[in-house]
Order: sequence, then structure tokens, then C-alpha cells
Amino acid sequence: NTVFIDSVTINDGILTYQKNSTGLLVGEYSLAINLTEFLGNTQYFKDVLHFTLVNEVSVFIDAVKDSVLPGDSLTFFGEVNTILRDGVHDGKATLYFDRKQMTTEIDNGRFQFHVPISGNISSWKHDVRVLVIDMYGNTGDATTSVDILPLPLLLDVHFEKKAYLP
Repeated sequence: NTVFIDSVTINDGILTYQKNSTGLLVGEYSLAINLTEFLGNTQYFKDVLHFTLVNEVSVFIDAVKDSVLPGDSLTFFGEVNTILRDGVHDGKATLYFDRKQMTTEIDNGRFQFHVPISGNISSWKHDVRVLVIDMYGNTGDATTSVDILPLPLLLDVHFEKKAYLP
């Protein structure tokens, strides 16, 4: 299918063309050129260029600590890059943890969350997921986990009998 048709002027035998891909669908594309010179002669060049348009970004997330006690707080941090390893400058990151979600802005390809840990959170491993959407609608996600250390709140001591001889 033809997605778009455009025309440009060739200067000193050099063809320069730029197209903003915002709004184009994800998928495989190829470029064909129909060249017409000032005398009316034409030449068609099929499949001059093939490329794939993607809408994914690479996301990394980690926590400052691997484990934390209930009632503490924890900082998660991460990076967002394009497939070409350029930082994603504008967008939002949403963190999902313990049935809650938080959203923050991406700043210079990075994001950070300060998360208060509930005092009555269940112990052991908890998965953390971050979903990123940049200003063009490109998406990516990543996961990590954090261990919530058990915090005993009650010490119950039982004796075999009430009295002991010296």
C-alpha cells in the first residue's frame, strides 16, 4: 500500500528527503523513487530503502535496596532509551507495586519513585512493574522485585510449668 507521496527538488545532483514518522503505523516500510528531470525523462527506482518502524522503548528499573522492613520507604530508579540507545526525554512512567500505582515524569531519560512501604504489607518477595509511555506513544515496561523482611510484632513465651526449684 502507498502510505504517502511527496516531491522534492534535487540540488546539484543530491537528493535530500526527511519525513517525520509521527502518526505512521508500526511495521515494515520501503521507499520507491520516481525521478523526473526537467526535460521530462523519468526513471523509477523500486525498493531504494527498507526500514522497520517500531514503537517500543527500552526500560530498566532497579531499587536502591533489595530488601526493606515494613513501614520503611524505598526508592526505585530507572532509565528509558529508544531502540537506538538515545534517552527518551519526554514521557511518563507508571509504577505498579502492592496493588498501588504511582506516576512520574521522565526527566532526561530517567525516572525515580520514592515509595512508602505499608506497615502491614505481607513479607517476602513483591514484584514491581514500571510501564513507560513517551510523548509519541511509544511504550515499554520492565519488572524487578523487592523482599519485604518479616518483622515480628509479638513474642509469646510458654513455660512447661509455672514454678521451678532452684
